Amino acid sequence: YADVMLSELNRIDKIVSDLLILAKPEIGQFEKTDLKTVIENVVSLLNTQAIMNNIEIKTDFDGQSFIIECEPDKLKQVFINVIKNAIEASENNGKITIHTSWLDNEQVLMQVQDEGIGIPPERIPKLGEPFYSTKEKGTGLGLMMCNKIIKAHNGTIKITSEESVGTTVHITLPKSPDNV
Repeated sequence: YADVMLSELNRIDKIVSDLLILAKPEIGQFEKTDLKTVIENVVSLLNTQAIMNNIEIKTDFDGQSFIIECEPDKLKQVFINVIKNAIEASENNGKITIHTSWLDNEQVLMQVQDEGIGIPPERIPKLGEPFYSTKEKGTGLGLMMCNKIIKAHNGTIKITSEESVGTTVHITLPKSPDNV
């Protein structure tokens, strides 16, 4: 019983932590950051988990750099959540592709595409709602937190999916005003 109790206490701790993050004031100090570096850091962080599940994470950058004004730690939080969701949806074997490119030379478009189980079309509109989750042990707060962070960065997040084919998360962020 002790193991079950400890496991549930850890789960409660995570839910409370997520709620506190949602309750915190808006994004703090923005700084000029290369989105490519942020993505590469997150991929190297999650690569071990992916390898343990026989999943390959591939990055594809259409450009040398993607300078934006952001709070890097908050975006890392979003990317970790989105990529972890992709790893969990892919189960064993498969590939996750992260494609980053300029969209109309005004915004950066980052797409995280997995080859997982996909999401039924009727569930997609509910994603990001508080406490709605497609995972057995999910809290439904992860995507809600991602939505809040991306919105605070004047960006958008959109999810497209096809069952038995996979899911793609599309994140757009505005480029830095003085981007070279």
